[in-house]
Amino acid sequence: LDYRYFCYLAHYRKQLEFSWEALESAKVSRNRLRETALQSREAAKSETDFGLMPIRDLDEKGRPTGDEKERPGEEACKFWISQFERELSEDLNVPSALGTLYTALSMARSASIKLKLLEVADEILGLGLFEEKVEEPLPSDLQEKFDRYVVSRKEKDYAASDTLRKELAEAGIVLKDTKEGSSWSRK
Repeated sequence: LDYRYFCYLAHYRKQLEFSWEALESAKVSRNRLRETALQSREAAKSETDFGLMPIRDLDEKGRPTGDEKERPGEEACKFWISQFERELSEDLNVPSALGTLYTALSMARSASIKLKLLEVADEILGLGLFEEKVEEPLPSDLQEKFDRYVVSRKEKDYAASDTLRKELAEAGIVLKDTKEGSSWSRK
């Protein structure tokens, strides 16, 4: 799916220039979209409506004109979905459609709007945005380091936690600290 996303970043009439760095960048971008999708799905459960969202009027070529106007969220969501689909229907311009999606996501204030936009994009592009990642468990030595990391953070022993974070990073483990606690993922 990361390779699919990488291919979407170039217009089909242009030659695709492959590099491992570009593929890694596409992987990071797709994972950010996936995280946004999963977070939006969780946050939307507690929302009651779409709220408001700013949009701009567009000229006949789809370029923004004038100032932003607040619109009801459902109307704005339909607007952005139509813009996304319009980009795709104009010579299958997937890179531009992805740009439209990112613009809409950055302007959306409601998780419900983000969720709807990402559901439509995922249905069309097949990026697996709502698939839960199943991580293999950490090997016992790395799990022990992670557990020690969590304990050292709780005890506010930041020197020890920084050392353990570096050791885990060298083993390809990325740590994420939130107010709910610490979690890990593989690079």
